[in-house]
Amino acid sequence: MLSVLRDGCTSGLRRQLWWLVAILLWSTRILAGSDYPPLVPDGEPVPDPERLIAELVEIDPSAGFTAVDFSPDGRWLASASSDNTLRLWDPATGELIRTLEGHRGPVTSATFSPDGRFLASASSDNTLRLWDPATGELIRTLEGHTSWVNSATFSPDGRFLASASWDNTLRLWDPATGELIRILEGHT
Repeated sequence: MLSVLRDGCTSGLRRQLWWLVAILLWSTRILAGSDYPPLVPDGEPVPDPERLIAELVEIDPSAGFTAVDFSPDGRWLASASSDNTLRLWDPATGELIRTLEGHRGPVTSATFSPDGRFLASASSDNTLRLWDPATGELIRTLEGHTSWVNSATFSPDGRFLASASWDNTLRLWDPATGELIRILEGHT
């Protein structure tokens, strides 16, 4: 990546990519609980981009939270992570309740169904997984996307689960059965 930023970009694009890397670095550290400043204080120089890249490469991927969602009753907080897991937390105490494992790539989205019976996760392994948050058991794996699934959400009544992927499709699923209902195309 560094060689692309150094040799393959115009200076304007290179500057934008450096800032993107800086923002990613800072947001990862903030979510991981670090005291690294989220913004460059007034009057201080912007950190050296080469150092930012080096630090970004050294960050432990297990610290990379990618999404969070509260259960409808507020009892649990789910976090998705770049370490291929979901974690359920007690937001009142900060205690880790359980870790949900099964994805073969970073988990990009976590969302509770409106009734709290399901927790859906999306991943770069091209799948969605439905979990029972009360037990941590995997209910089913939804397959069909041909690229990263980067987002998932339940309909307000909980009858549908929608997923968005880098394969340029949206897919609607029946969470109760795992059946694919419809594929929506149109983004390029």
